[in-house]
Amino acid sequence: MKRLVAVLMALALVVVFGVGAANAAEAKPCPDTFKALDKNGDGKLALDEFKAGGEKNTEDAFKAKDANKDGALTVEEFCGAEKK
Repeated sequence: MKRLVAVLMALALVVVFGVGAANAAEAKPCPDTFKALDKNGDGKLALDEFKAGGEKNTEDAFKAKDANKDGALTVEEFCGAEKK
């Protein structure tokens, strides 16, 4: 009986910590997300590239991130305080 409890406890730990590790691996650092969205590889995101990143990437969100108002996002503008 003690052995069964030990095995179940070990299995529970693997499940709990295994799922956490998988979620951490799925999250991309911001510069990697920027690079994936930058389809033409010019180092800037145009509005259409930004919007392809998901429904939260709206024109208003783009304009809010575009600090110098040049119509393109640099990795610094896209990532903001996240990039370090």
